[in-house]
Amino acid sequence: MDDEAVIRRSIRACLEDYDYRVLEAANEAIGIDLFERERIDLLLVDLRMPEMSGLQVLSHIRRTMPDLPVIVVSGAGVISDVVEALRLGAWDYLMKPINDLSILKHAIEQGLERARLIEENKRYQSGLEEIISRKTRALTELNFRLRDVVETTRTLLGCGDLDDSGAMILKEFARLVDAGGGSIYEVRAQICLKLTVADTGIGMSPEIVARIFDPYFTTKQ
Repeated sequence: MDDEAVIRRSIRACLEDYDYRVLEAANEAIGIDLFERERIDLLLVDLRMPEMSGLQVLSHIRRTMPDLPVIVVSGAGVISDVVEALRLGAWDYLMKPINDLSILKHAIEQGLERARLIEENKRYQSGLEEIISRKTRALTELNFRLRDVVETTRTLLGCGDLDDSGAMILKEFARLVDAGGGSIYEVRAQICLKLTVADTGIGMSPEIVARIFDPYFTTKQ
């Protein structure tokens, strides 16, 4: 975006040699229209233009695309303009005339790489937030299910002897926590007594699990 045709053409010719697609704007109105209609990856803008300064253009763009790389290319050379441009979000400031266009190419490459890293970081943060949200939902669901388990236990323990109500408790637990079944053990001194085994038909049978651990336990017959 520059009102000097010679500047625009020289920059365009240089960048097209490196396979960039370049759009020209001879004034602020054309530039802002292009900005709103096209997918712009990076903006080069002059500070001194007839109707709207480059600083005003920069301020306008920052309100809608805060992460767009903007490089000021200006011959004004006023330090206050440089400071203000950087304050408004310019990523670089090059003085005209640019005698070595490789400097411009390097500034553009740096700007595009920085924009890519910002976008990549946003996707990463978004992914982390989704993972945290998913885990939070899972923990909330588990908390509700465990609360149901506690309430069910309180109810079923009033049914009588644990030998009689054990199978019912295990099956209810299995239903609430999507388990395949389980075993109830009672610890007495150095002895672990297996009281009840229940299998809901999902996953590994508790009888198989029991056989794995039986060498270490005394099973109540």
